[in-house]
Amino acid sequence: SQLPDFLPHLAEGQKTASKIMRRSSVECLAMVLNKLPAEIFSNNHIVIIETMLRAGLVDADADSRTETRKSYEAYAKLFEQRVPA
Repeated sequence: SQLPDFLPHLAEGQKTASKIMRRSSVECLAMVLNKLPAEIFSNNHIVIIETMLRAGLVDADADSRTETRKSYEAYAKLFEQRVPA
């Protein structure tokens, strides 16, 4: 899998000034979380994902926040044990 190389690029895209780039980054994150099994993610990957989710939920762009919530839903299904009840 190319995930170790790909995920940090998504995180960097979320840090840009472009709202389109930030939105696209979390859209891609949702796709990754919906398609890949939990076993493929290392602890480092999970830290990157959780950082992206925290940042995306307070993004200035409403569409980015909406896409982040979709990513969070996928994350919650994949990593149920990491989500507070």
